[in-house]
Amino acid sequence: MAFGRRGSGALTLFGAAGSEARVMKVATVHSRCECQAYLSAELDEQRVALRGWAVDARKQQLAAPANTLGAERERFDVGWACPFCTRNTLRSFTASALAFREPASKAS
Repeated sequence: MAFGRRGSGALTLFGAAGSEARVMKVATVHSRCECQAYLSAELDEQRVALRGWAVDARKQQLAAPANTLGAERERFDVGWACPFCTRNTLRSFTASALAFREPASKAS
């Protein structure tokens, strides 16, 4: 199976021969690094990090590898590698506080 993006930004899981299996809901978490860069990560419904990024004071955005630890627990951690200061930043989040975006309906 492979992942793709629709125009709305929702992630779609593709099955065999490119058929769509289902659309994944995505939650976004945010934090600050010690260097004051904004760290963000998109998480799927199993709280697995799909992508991470960082934005500094100059509004420059760079990829910031993100990973989740203890995703099966109510209180879990997200770790980032900040591309601006090279620190590893670990923050705790609560699963019940995540707000997943509903996928946009297809235009007919």
